[in-house]
Amino acid sequence: MRWVTRQRPKVDRLASPWLIKRFVDPQAEFLFVPVQEMRQAAIRRGAIPFDLPDGRPEVELVHPPGGTSFDVIRAQFDISDPAVARVAALVRAAGNDNLARRNPQAGGLRAISLGLAKSVKDDNERLTCGMVIYDALYQWAQKLAPEEEAASLPLLSRAGWALSSWVSRQWDRRGPGDLSAHLCRDIGLTCDEAQRGSETPWWRP
Repeated sequence: MRWVTRQRPKVDRLASPWLIKRFVDPQAEFLFVPVQEMRQAAIRRGAIPFDLPDGRPEVELVHPPGGTSFDVIRAQFDISDPAVARVAALVRAAGNDNLARRNPQAGGLRAISLGLAKSVKDDNERLTCGMVIYDALYQWAQKLAPEEEAASLPLLSRAGWALSSWVSRQWDRRGPGDLSAHLCRDIGLTCDEAQRGSETPWWRP
């Protein structure tokens, strides 16, 4: 399967080929041509055009304003991998400077992409570099991203977890104070130690 898009790829036009090769067609070929030649190249080479500005009708995969070809391809081929969804969010934000400034990972992706565009002039060589970048991002999205998401739970959720821990601690401490001398000896405590433990305020560790 051949695909054709605009020359000089930066963010979305590097991410989309990665998505296609990893989840749609490992043997996919990509053509990067001047925007005015895309229609002719698609017809001549039997390629699927994507990511033309202004949603021109000759493009099979058109993304809405603020969207990405990456999103359209995900939907078209029903790619539901959660890690790909995380990468998609980065691609969407990295393609928009205002969003990238509010997202550290997207800001980093935008910086790397623009730097790559300056340092690697050949589009196919740039795509080779992009494959490495997005493979690495995908690995991050599979492992590190879920951990970071858990660490950034809403304050109310974290407060609920803390409260449940405190309640559990209080019940654990209160229990030994009600034990008989025989049972206290079994768990290695004297009656006085068990009593003092049960009287410790619940908020103290």
